[in-house]
Amino acid sequence: MKICHMTSAHDSDDIRILKKQCASLAKDENNEVFLVAKGENFEYKGVKIIGIGNPPGGRLNRIFKVGKLIYEKAAEIDADIYEFHDPELMLYAKKLKKSGKKVIFDSHENYRQQIMEKGYIPKPLRRIIRGIYSFVESRACKYIDAALFPGESNPYIGKVKNCVAIFNTPMTDELKAEVPFEEKEDSVCCVGTLSEDRGIKVLVHVCYKAGVKLILGGNFSPASFGEELKNEESFSIVDYRGYCTREEVNRIYNQCLIGSDTILPVGQYPLINNLSTKTYEYMAMKMPYITSNFNYNKKIIDEYHTGIYVDPTNEDEIAEAILYLIKNKNEAKQMGENGRKLIEEKLSWTNDEKRLNELYMKLYNS
Repeated sequence: MKICHMTSAHDSDDIRILKKQCASLAKDENNEVFLVAKGENFEYKGVKIIGIGNPPGGRLNRIFKVGKLIYEKAAEIDADIYEFHDPELMLYAKKLKKSGKKVIFDSHENYRQQIMEKGYIPKPLRRIIRGIYSFVESRACKYIDAALFPGESNPYIGKVKNCVAIFNTPMTDELKAEVPFEEKEDSVCCVGTLSEDRGIKVLVHVCYKAGVKLILGGNFSPASFGEELKNEESFSIVDYRGYCTREEVNRIYNQCLIGSDTILPVGQYPLINNLSTKTYEYMAMKMPYITSNFNYNKKIIDEYHTGIYVDPTNEDEIAEAILYLIKNKNEAKQMGENGRKLIEEKLSWTNDEKRLNELYMKLYNS
């Protein structure tokens, strides 16, 4: 089976795309797996990454120019199944299907919902842009054989024949707690996209008031948000690491006592029946964590006692949770142990890998 993944927005070494999906599919010696993305050519665990270089940035350029370059390079591969990871690549679903290919869309987010919350889109334009996107999406769905989504509430149910949940579960052999819990410092960490809707500004204020060190890793979105935040007095409590490799992320997790994922209740976030990537990783690293009081988060914590959920808009409540974990180390350690056990027994990438392979075989043989 010849397989080609396509992304115009994500890095070529993206964890969900390359290190999980592509690498899992490449384990089968009967599969030939390609990934077309920005950057240079290289190979990773049997996956051939075909780079298109580094074209100029900007969202419009990405949608209309980078997307076209990605499609053209992918079409040259002449694969049996194509999977794309960005909404602008929906524009090429019809061409792929008409050429006899099977087409999969991996919807990393509920894009229709998220358009209404994008800070870089002027509010008066959001409904118009969502309407345009909805039109393009409805046309593209006619040519998509399967839609993946990192949660149980797949937005393409009823629109696409095969809807499969592929969660952002961790690979247990990649994330390992190497520092004894007792030797960790009393600090909080958050690594990933650093934006206001992900609760970063609130978290900085909370840690400053509580006098607890905060380690942040990743890029600010938009960059202007980061510049504004860095000018605040409260940012003095932050150890900012910038963009982090997987090795650097692991070092941060091994250093910090507490993980944070206090996303604000906007857009799709409260509605998703799934844990965030960060939360999965905290549990894999035996870290107690603080998260938003969304229904799915509450369900997991109430049943397995892996962390503390809070109102992500209430600074006092978040601070109280952080200080509670610092003062009650035995309970905090047990939360971390509970999380790792849950990952190993029920929430590891192994289960998602199986569903992914089954879908590909089903489409290839149909």
